[in-house]
Amino acid sequence: LTATTAVFKGSVNLDLYSKYDEVGIIYSLSEDMEIEPLITNVVPITNIDKNNRFEKKMRSLLYGTKYYYSSYICMNGIYKFGEIQSFTTDDVEMQVSAPTVTSTTATFKGKVEIAEDDMESLSFGIAWSTGSDFEMKVNEETAELEEDGTFTLTVSDLKMDTEYHYATCIRQ
Repeated sequence: LTATTAVFKGSVNLDLYSKYDEVGIIYSLSEDMEIEPLITNVVPITNIDKNNRFEKKMRSLLYGTKYYYSSYICMNGIYKFGEIQSFTTDDVEMQVSAPTVTSTTATFKGKVEIAEDDMESLSFGIAWSTGSDFEMKVNEETAELEEDGTFTLTVSDLKMDTEYHYATCIRQ
């Protein structure tokens, strides 16, 4: 389990498996497990190894989010579910030190605690604006992370004698 991935592992009784139209895992943001396209994912189990085991990796999950999941069987369009369980994806931590500022630039140094599997699903950066409520024009710059999760990001073309406000941002 990481911030954006979960791996489900299990075994299947092949005698029972062959009697159903579909066997799989369902996961959702909703505990009631209603099959709704915006919040529910139905994942059929199709690759079973010679030991009757399977492994399914779910990607693009939301970080720091609670999901509910269950096994299911389907026959003639009727779904039956196993016990509903839950997991929570890891949260993402981004730390940034106060910027080093010149008349037209601000350089930020920071670190992101993240699993390697999550690197391609998330981007990290700094948002800045002249308005403290970020309702005015907001600019954003994305950081390139080093292997250890550290980054240095320089924001250029700032106007002299202007107060800026900044915040970290994580995009998924």
